[in-house]
Amino acid sequence: MDAILAKVACKPEGMYLGLLGMLIYSIGESELSINREDIDHCFAGVQSVEQIFERLTKRNSTWSQRVLKQLQLKSPASLKVNLY
Repeated sequence: MDAILAKVACKPEGMYLGLLGMLIYSIGESELSINREDIDHCFAGVQSVEQIFERLTKRNSTWSQRVLKQLQLKSPASLKVNLY
């Protein structure tokens, strides 16, 4: 690491690019982007918590079933308050 920093430090314009290059790496797709279609289908334009539950149930994907189970553990009143 010190050797790399020494080389990069010689060129001010390259210093930041070199450091960024060492820090940037691919972490793959996010869960959000992978499940975007399900998320949009289940939550976009809903009018009630019951409608969300219905959409999650009908979607029947691994993601939707996991989210449905998590939401079922929450207080119905708190879900409704958070929706509005």
